Amino acid sequence: MSIEIVVFVFGGLLLFVGGVGAGFEAKELKIPKVGAVVRVIAAVVACYSFARESARQMEKNTNPPGSDIVQASPTGLVDFTLTDQLGDGQNVVSTTGGGVMGPGKGFGEGLSGVYFGTGRRYALTAGSGLQGMNDVRIIVVLPDGKWRENLPGRGLETDIAADRRDFGDSWGVWTASGGVVTATTQNDEVILDAQRWTKLSPIDGLRTDGVFAREDVLGQWGASPEPELMLRVDGTFEDRSGLLNMVGTTMDFDGVPKHLSEQQEAFVLRPGGGTYEFRNFTLVLRFRDERVRRINVYALPNDNLKRPKRLVLGSYFLVRK
Repeated sequence: MSIEIVVFVFGGLLLFVGGVGAGFEAKELKIPKVGAVVRVIAAVVACYSFARESARQMEKNTNPPGSDIVQASPTGLVDFTLTDQLGDGQNVVSTTGGGVMGPGKGFGEGLSGVYFGTGRRYALTAGSGLQGMNDVRIIVVLPDGKWRENLPGRGLETDIAADRRDFGDSWGVWTASGGVVTATTQNDEVILDAQRWTKLSPIDGLRTDGVFAREDVLGQWGASPEPELMLRVDGTFEDRSGLLNMVGTTMDFDGVPKHLSEQQEAFVLRPGGGTYEFRNFTLVLRFRDERVRRINVYALPNDNLKRPKRLVLGSYFLVRK
């Protein structure tokens, strides 16, 4: 029995219960009398079920059969169809941390890599009903058959096995057969639908000059100095007025415990300067006082990779001033 039929029958039954609250009996079918609260809940759940299935059908119609074929092109565009084809317990995420930094050997070859996409999501909102919205999405596809929604906070210059253990809900598995890519998350929930993805080019070893600021709050500081990140071609940086703290957290630092007092946190997050390195979709910052901070970073598709106009650092858009 297809999921469409199950949703239709389930939703119809709930809607019937919501409408016929006084009870109903016909031959073998008997629905007892229910109170007003139960009737309202049943009607709401029924409407939500119908709305969710309608959204799913809308997405399916937008991407007709055949759109799940992987079509590598010179522009790096790839089509992914993510579907749930594994049963319970068949998509196990590793829980053993090996302390190995980076995405592993062979990353970036074949279908593996970091992908950028803009997609459309649907949400049921109070008063407005079913709403569609556009958003930016990042997925990481590893060569070992694992994939992650969004970059880890410290980029890929991190212990991937530990990240799978600590953020299992963000990880899933993928397989490729006959040019078709299928995937499922750890909890068997499909997160992404078929859409166009662009494989991002790494900016490892980038040396650039410029002053970057957060685009969403650019020029809104009045008489106060605007937080900025200065990068120099000699590989040094200066964090002016704490911009790095506006895009990251204390967990970006090497060797810092999860729980800190306010005084300890202020000490760890103090601005400064040092040397920088772009590696594995991570901006590695080594301060002069020996602190090391790692924040996920990437350049947008079609940008100048030698002198990018924008950098996405910690999921925030930084613009060159």
